[in-house]
Parts: sequence; structure tokens; C-alpha cells
Amino acid sequence: MSPIVLSNEVEAWAVLESCLDDDSFAPCLRFEGWPSLEVRLQPGHGKITPDIRRALTLFETGIYRAYAMYRYGSPDLRQLTALDRAQLAPEIEVLPGSTRVIFDLARAATHFLRSTPNKMSGSQQLIATLGLGLLAFSCAAWVSWLYFNADWQKEQAHAQAQTELAAIHLEMSKEHTKQMKLLARAYERDASDTLHYAATDFVPWRPALLEAAESSGTILVGEIEIPGSAAKAVAKTARAVATKQRKIARKEVAPAIETGWITETLPARLLPVPPMHLEAA
Repeated sequence: MSPIVLSNEVEAWAVLESCLDDDSFAPCLRFEGWPSLEVRLQPGHGKITPDIRRALTLFETGIYRAYAMYRYGSPDLRQLTALDRAQLAPEIEVLPGSTRVIFDLARAATHFLRSTPNKMSGSQQLIATLGLGLLAFSCAAWVSWLYFNADWQKEQAHAQAQTELAAIHLEMSKEHTKQMKLLARAYERDASDTLHYAATDFVPWRPALLEAAESSGTILVGEIEIPGSAAKAVAKTARAVATKQRKIARKEVAPAIETGWITETLPARLLPVPPMHLEAA
């Protein structure tokens, strides 16, 4: 059987949905061009800035912990081999003459699927791997995360948050909501708890990347552009919100949920962790 080639997130969502609907569905996959994310900074000077490097370090740690949980059953990074670290590190491409930094997880995703965790079926492996890629790099996850943070800021009397998001023309579409429901199902079906740990570890990464692009940059997620100015919509300082969310996530305390949020399919421990803000159908 020829492998299914994944080159974008639309194809990844389709395969994930098939895995969730059919336990016997476990095709061979080849990753070409997805999962990936691009950051553009102006003016371009053809190198990774210290802020981008910091965001990358945070992201790498999240991927390492997720894999340790997936492969070895514990997030302890001391279990990783040199080969694991080499294969899991995101491939970084800095395009000449500019500061366009591309984070590519295709090699890491392939390493996940070549591993053989105990007591996991082929379908379960795909659910964890695709769920991780979509949690990190999908449009739905990023937009949902922005709205989650904007709502938190609104509750803290920072009313400008929703106005800022409206100004950059980002909205939680029906398609995004449908996709987030699929991701919520993936959380429930994830036999390894990989997605649980990744959701917590990714908390500081997104705001760090926004901070890196805040003054003159854009983050390209699939077909949408998120200007660095979105950092102002989610926090007085994005880092402060990340710290707050991590504390909540570690305590596993669900916050008050407003009417209209989808909660019945979400474990309480996951509610404080982006990107779990879903609109009612």
C-alpha cells in the first residue's frame, strides 16, 4: 500500500478524523511540507534573532518531553538517546537575504511513527503524532489559543483584547471549531498522555514566538497570517500570561467556564490549557 503523503494541515485533519472514527485505520504516512510554521521578521538580516532562538528552545523542550512520554512512558528527558534528540530537533531554514525562519517538524513526526511504544496500536500512534503536529502548528489551534487568552484578559479588565483581535482580522470560524472538537477527541483517545504533556509545555512557546515578532514580524500558520501585534491582544506581556497559564495547568484546576463553551468532551485538567476554547455549535 502506497503511503499517504501529508503536505498540509487539511490532509492531516482528514487522516486524524479517520483514525478517530476507525480503530483499524492505520495507514503508512510520509510527511512532506507539514507540520511546519514560518516566521517573517522585518527588516530581514538572514539570521535567527535571540528572541526566535529563545522560542525555539522552549518549543524543543516541549517536543522532547512529548516524545519521552510517548516512547518511554515518562516525561523525563534523561531517557532520550542522542539519536532521539537529533531526530526530534525541528529543522530550521533561514532563507537568504531575509529573516524568514521555517520550523519544520516532518523529521520529528517521522521519528514518532518509527518508534514502537508498548501497548499502542498503529491507530493510537497516529492519533498522538498527528494530534501533536496539529496542536503545535494548525490554524485552528493558534486562533483558538489567541481567543482563549483574549477572553482571559477580558476577565482581568483588559477590555482592549477583543478589539485588538478584531483589528487583525482573526476569528474562530465554524471550521476551526469543528477541528478543535477533533483535537479534543484526540486528547481523550491518546493512550500515551503525549498531548496532555505537550499542551502544558507549549504554554510558554506561543507567547515567546509572538514576542519575537511583536515589533515587525508575522507568523504564518497554514494559510493565515498572525502579526506580532497580536501579542498585545492576549496580554499586557505575553510572558506574564504564559506564566499564569502554566501555574493553572500544573495545578489542574479548571477555571470558570462561560456559557457557550464546549466542555462536555474535555477532561477538566485540560480546560486551562490552550487551545481548548471552543464555541458551541
